[in-house]
Order: sequence, then structure tokens, then C-alpha cells
Amino acid sequence: CKSKKKTFKPLKIYSYTSTMFPILNLVCTEHSWTLTQDVKKAKIIWCSEDELYSLMSSASENQIFSKIPGMEYACTKKCLTRCLNLFAQLFPDQIDFWPKSWHLPQQDESLMCDMVESKGIQYYIVKPDTGSQGDGIFLVKDRRELYTRISSRNAQCIVQEYVANPFLIDGLKFDLRLYVLVTSVSPLKIYLAKDGLARFCTSKYAPPGSGNANLATQHLTNYSLNLRSSGFV
Repeated sequence: CKSKKKTFKPLKIYSYTSTMFPILNLVCTEHSWTLTQDVKKAKIIWCSEDELYSLMSSASENQIFSKIPGMEYACTKKCLTRCLNLFAQLFPDQIDFWPKSWHLPQQDESLMCDMVESKGIQYYIVKPDTGSQGDGIFLVKDRRELYTRISSRNAQCIVQEYVANPFLIDGLKFDLRLYVLVTSVSPLKIYLAKDGLARFCTSKYAPPGSGNANLATQHLTNYSLNLRSSGFV
């Protein structure tokens, strides 16, 4: 006898207007899912960080949320640095790729000690905590230069040892982005997208020095910075 083909009821998706994106409408249309304003009838709840915790408090066990509680701490450079620094202390053998990192102004004293010990040899890269598109990122070698360039003594930023011998492709610095979907933390369940993204600098790389430390297109892979370069393809 022929096996009966399983049929599934169309999913109901709940979303606040503030988190409504065109892509959500597109996905719902492609899969015949229904958008609803009745959160109790929704299988998937699409919400912002501000709405997440209040909605979870009254959710049923079979409802799925678009965000995992606490993930916002990995979305700013400062919080992510704190987490990875702690991870490096607990499991040093598993995170040896992570360069020395400091979050300012809280770790100012520790950073200054490291700068003194490097005797002006080591370059450091400075990144604003909530910056994006490469805005406000620069390289420095000493404390005086650092505080001359940041907006204020209490500026929220992170500082890392600059990796002067990076991997190169055709002489250019690049970064590689992999996209994953985390569906569960315990047990940990992660899906890796087949496609990723590589971004390239547009100037041939050379270790930073007095003549090129400020050349963004040689040290930073941000699309918004390299787009303006004559070498952009």
C-alpha cells in the first residue's frame, strides 16, 4: 500500500511591527506561513531584545523565539571581549588564536603596562565599542598617541594587539565570515550556511610603520572603507 504523504499545518508567525523586516514577509509568503498578532497562537515569535524576556515569561514550551536570551552580549565589541578574555583564562589551549585584548577605560592600567613592556615595538588596534563600518578604528604604539586620538579619556572602546603577520591572498589582507544559525544552546545545535563572505583590503599589505599605519585600505577590510579606494573591484 502507498504511504500517505504527511501534511503540515501552515505555521503562524508572531511579530511586532518594530521587528518587521521585508525578508520576514518574503519567507512567510514562500512557505505559506501566516503572520498573526495573537502571540498565543504563534509557533514562531519574532521579536526584539527588549520584547524577548517579557514574551518568554508567558510562552509555551513548543514556541520558538527568533533570539536566544543573552546573545546580545556577543553583539558589542566590549562585551564580546570580556567573554573571550574569560574564556581564554579558563581554556587557554582552545583559544590561542585570540590576541591580547583590553576594554577601556576599565583596563587602562593593564594596557599601559603592556605598552611599556613592548618598548614601542608592538602596534595596537583601537575599535569603538559600538562602532561599525570601520569608523573610528586606528593603530597606535603608545599611550600618548592613544589618548590623543580617542574622543575622551572615558571613551568606551577595545584595544587589541595588532597581528602584524596575517594570512594573505595575493598579498592582500582579508577576513572570512561564516554564517551560522544557533537553534539551541543546551544541547548545543548549530547549522552552518553553505555560503560565506570574504572581504579584502585594496592595498597590498605591509607591516605597520610610521609611513603606513594610517592607511586604512591596507589594514582594514571593511567594505565601506575600501569601496572608495581606486583599487576596489
